[in-house]
Amino acid sequence: MQLFLLLLHRANHTGVKEKKNKIAFCTFGCKLNYAESSALAADLRENGYLSVNPAEDAEIVVINTCAVTARAEKKCKQAIHRIHKTNPGATIIVTGCSAQLNHTGYSSLPGVKLVLGVEDKYGIINALESLPSENKTLCNIHPVGKNEKFIIAHSLGERTRSFLKIQDGCDYHCNYCTIPLARGSSRSATIRQTMEQINRIAGKGVREIILTGVNIGDFGRRHNESLTALIGEIIRSAPQDIRYRLSSIEPDLLTTEMIDAIAGSDVFARHFHIPLQSACNNTLKAMGRRYNIELFRILTDSILNKMPQCCIGIDIITGFPGETDEDFETTYSFIQTLGIGYMHVFPFSPRPGTNAWTMKNTVNSEKKEQRSRLLLDLSEKKRNEFYMKNMNRHETVIVESKHKDGMLTGYTGNYIKVAIPYKKELIGQIVDVHLAGVNQKGMMIGNQIKIKR
Repeated sequence: MQLFLLLLHRANHTGVKEKKNKIAFCTFGCKLNYAESSALAADLRENGYLSVNPAEDAEIVVINTCAVTARAEKKCKQAIHRIHKTNPGATIIVTGCSAQLNHTGYSSLPGVKLVLGVEDKYGIINALESLPSENKTLCNIHPVGKNEKFIIAHSLGERTRSFLKIQDGCDYHCNYCTIPLARGSSRSATIRQTMEQINRIAGKGVREIILTGVNIGDFGRRHNESLTALIGEIIRSAPQDIRYRLSSIEPDLLTTEMIDAIAGSDVFARHFHIPLQSACNNTLKAMGRRYNIELFRILTDSILNKMPQCCIGIDIITGFPGETDEDFETTYSFIQTLGIGYMHVFPFSPRPGTNAWTMKNTVNSEKKEQRSRLLLDLSEKKRNEFYMKNMNRHETVIVESKHKDGMLTGYTGNYIKVAIPYKKELIGQIVDVHLAGVNQKGMMIGNQIKIKR
């Protein structure tokens, strides 16, 4: 889970005593949530809120929740209990996907005074001004349905990179997924709006922009535009001293034209994250996915033929209802043959409101965890193979932060985490490094460091 903590304090410019002034954001889940929390924080700053420290001083805490799995929802609720225990005087506001789907599950928790839906969170400033003084919880949840309103957002909290929301919602309705229920139908920014945001972000000195959303391959459909056209426009006219990266993209929406454009570009990262979910066609059909493993093979072969050093990441769900031992073996064997760099593995988590919630032939928890462990071991093997494939190559690294062992870390364009010796002046810089080995932390070691620009 991605955790993002931001503290804000509202300046009292009027001299009138304010009731609740200090705010903390705590965000769980995907990079889209992170971008949206950051955008909300920016709105609050524009309305007079200032940063404050430490966290215990916060009078209002906003929890931006995740609903992808039961485990994610549990972590959100644990955070609420923890915050209330350490800061019992704080007013807690809950928003995000889990709040949209299960507002009653949050409104009864201690300290929670307001629950806002996914779209309702953009009215947070007005909500803060009208919090009730009495001891009760308000729920402001509007159905998302066929929502056509798109609100653009980008993250600001990191020094080197920004997550730019270009798309929201999903029309796919896979049998296990709550996202269409929580975020509504697919909608996106236009190419013009996206380019304006890119130029605005570039002016803040950001080194990398990640294009993110729920289903970014669906970008532009309502505007008679496309993600391919956006990629082309970025290559032609966006600032060229920034690295651009795609977030997760559905296999059936990743086109040959996109692959060719990125292969021929100097500004796009050679990295694709493609959610496979299963490598058994029977399981994919049961999941309601829109592709088969034959298409996935064609995609990965095409990518690696054109970009041999490209990193391909995948998602896998283990133990979907009806997945037999033979089905899992099919998935495992197929992944063994893929030239991937890593995979994210999730034991199946049934979610209320989805078709999978009532499916029969469930797989027991022990077997799901066993299959997950096998795939995680395979993921580590695949990562090491990918590292060896890149050994002794020179790559460009955006230096992000200081690691706890005293090294600086950053990522290459093809998504290798690299550790280099600490020098303060390198933080935030783009450097050329020689990939010389792998350390015990699972990062490649960079030496022969030269600042690129």
